[in-house]
Amino acid sequence: MLLSQTTKAKPRFHYKDDCKICDRPHTTDEHKCYTCGLVGIKSHCSDVCPDKCTICRDYHTTNEHKCHTCGLVGIKSHPTNKCPDMCTICTFFYGFHTIDKHKCPLCGLVGSKSHDILKCPEKCKICWGCHRTNEHECPSCKLVGIKSHTLYNCPNSREICGKWHATNKHKCDICGLVGVKSHSNEKCPDQCKICIALGKFHKTNEHKCDICGVKSHDTYDCPDQCKICILNHTTNKHKCDICDLVGIKSHPTGGCPDKCKICKERHTTDEHKCDICGLIGVKSHLIEECPNKCEKCGYYHVVDDHNLSSLNVLRDYWFGMC
Repeated sequence: MLLSQTTKAKPRFHYKDDCKICDRPHTTDEHKCYTCGLVGIKSHCSDVCPDKCTICRDYHTTNEHKCHTCGLVGIKSHPTNKCPDMCTICTFFYGFHTIDKHKCPLCGLVGSKSHDILKCPEKCKICWGCHRTNEHECPSCKLVGIKSHTLYNCPNSREICGKWHATNKHKCDICGLVGVKSHSNEKCPDQCKICIALGKFHKTNEHKCDICGVKSHDTYDCPDQCKICILNHTTNKHKCDICDLVGIKSHPTGGCPDKCKICKERHTTDEHKCDICGLIGVKSHLIEECPNKCEKCGYYHVVDDHNLSSLNVLRDYWFGMC
């Protein structure tokens, strides 16, 4: 029978039937605020806890806040990325520490007279990577030291296929020929004569249609190919990703009548959730229209969470947002 049972499937996200406070898979009675520890129906979402740290907006109280640079604890502390003792030598990528504890990972120099690894005088002069010149190794020919070269300049690399390995190690994925007398997959004389798609490297006698399994035609020319979405399955196996309707009476996911009316993405309106404020359902809104959207940088987080990560601080440093 071509048509499968087309009864309406229940929603894919089952958390709505569980906790009414957050979107985690547990009951409301089991819900616990990560900040204050309040449990049960009278609890609240950790993001809106009144006891949430007012310094870094992380999931702990202000009294528990600790600067990871100087170690100052409590309400008189400050965000780690705004510590006055934070190292001014290295970039934001290497963590938060004081200047006297700064250490160049390359040469090992410690303290205020040290330098950033990107400015280390012992840095590789061949590829400018974060290692010494005498430690440089070509990934292709494995030549090590000051007489080595970059991968792009290796005389044994990329002659046949353009990939980063020595020519004598090149192997055709179709016929298995190895070495300098080999060839690229695209130029192999044994390449499948049926396939029209790029990237399918096999012989003609190994060809098989991904839909029906017949060896005589290409997958794109299969008469059993889905007439609804034109993907690699038969029409009676087609399934809408939104309403889960299956079979020839189904429809393309993009044309589903249950498609979210708010963001037009592949879920129902009841399943729509704003990633900033967490509002779910028909009363939710587009993330771009959220009233809690960060006005400082325009990114999708609340203003209070702007300085939570070093990534935001680094972006502010680059673009002058702070």
